[in-house]
Amino acid sequence: MRTGAMVTLMAVGCGVALAGPARFDHVDGGAQWVLHIDLEQASHAELGQWFLHHIDEQIAEDEIASSLRGDLRWGQDVHGVTLYGWEDEGEDDESIVAVVYGSASLDKLEERLWHGHAFLHGDDEPIKAGGHKVMVLGEDDDQVNVIAMRAGNERVFLASPKLEWLKRAAKVMDGDRDALGGGAPILELSSPPEGAMAVVVATDLSRLSGFKPASEIARQADAVFGSLSERDGKAHVSVAVSAETEEDASSIADVVRGLVALGRLIASDQPDVQPLVEMTRGLKFSAEGRMVRGSLSVDAGKVREFLEEHEHDRDDDDQGDDDDD
Repeated sequence: MRTGAMVTLMAVGCGVALAGPARFDHVDGGAQWVLHIDLEQASHAELGQWFLHHIDEQIAEDEIASSLRGDLRWGQDVHGVTLYGWEDEGEDDESIVAVVYGSASLDKLEERLWHGHAFLHGDDEPIKAGGHKVMVLGEDDDQVNVIAMRAGNERVFLASPKLEWLKRAAKVMDGDRDALGGGAPILELSSPPEGAMAVVVATDLSRLSGFKPASEIARQADAVFGSLSERDGKAHVSVAVSAETEEDASSIADVVRGLVALGRLIASDQPDVQPLVEMTRGLKFSAEGRMVRGSLSVDAGKVREFLEEHEHDRDDDDQGDDDDD
């Protein structure tokens, strides 16, 4: 999938998604997966703050991303981004579309993007998708196509590596193509809990088919939903998987329990991951009709400590490799 050039724009969106309820009315009706991270929630959560700090560090190391972001503030100026995609028969690449939302302050970002477009294309008349002018940034396999538009009081950017995908996304925004609506299979599981800062919904699990025993889950599951939220110092993970039959749901639950038990057994003689093993002791899975539900609640501070400790160890290993060179 040609997504290299989207990294810069996504750094500005930083994997953040729509503040408040997911805006499925802006997602193509044929979407097979949707990723949604709530920046407003993340900026007030311990794990979210840790994540955003690392995004800031990555942006600081990239001159282009830093210049694009400027003084834009997470949650206030940049409200979020939604990612979604689908797979069309005959297409070699799986599609990806980014929808970045924000306040009027994003007019600054639009101006910077147009400067980048002009640097590459001079005074050439921009191509159009519908009635929208398209900014073309990057070249060849690193190309990304961007449209700036309005949706109510919000500034919205659509971005995609392929122009055809961008045109399809623009039609959804303009109301000329169906968006995800009530009754869509992908929405059956999408009920994120209060305080959710990350949500993913997918109906196409075929890419798991080559990874046993995950392939067994992919074969029997119709759709999967996952969310990460944080409330009162606790991080909560919720998972739901729908299956065609109750028997399939029961089988999926058995496979998941087996995977968890196997993982704990493998990790039992690895002291460095024992804190993680202990944190997953409260993991629960159950089959309810055609649905398999899982949940885990853990102290957010402990998770952050674990992440920071292992990040420090990884940095030490990298430094050791550099010294050896």
